[in-house]
Amino acid sequence: MDPALDAYAILDVRKDADTDEIRASYLRLALLRHPDKIGTDADDSEDAMRQLNVAYETLRNPVARAAYTEKRSKYLQQQKPDQRAPRVADVVDLDAMDAVQKDAQIQFQYTLHTEDAARGVEY
Repeated sequence: MDPALDAYAILDVRKDADTDEIRASYLRLALLRHPDKIGTDADDSEDAMRQLNVAYETLRNPVARAAYTEKRSKYLQQQKPDQRAPRVADVVDLDAMDAVQKDAQIQFQYTLHTEDAARGVEY
């Protein structure tokens, strides 16, 4: 599978999902995306179904999954910073955070505003 595509996102599962979760999500999404079920543009639905099938075949096989995960990790590390979604530290004024002491721990709180969320901030 192309490491530029996120197989976990395509299947709507967490990266630590087990094979049962992956299979259940695949079956649920296959029912929603199958060209015979949705009856819209056949080319788009066939492409979506093709991606779903490839993602499922990749993640259900432990060997293929490990190889894909390694390739995906290397691919993401090679991306230039401007090609990745901004991190909170890139767009949030960290000095504007409120420090709250709770027992022996200090926690930092920041209110994420709509404009920050609209920029696709990852945290």
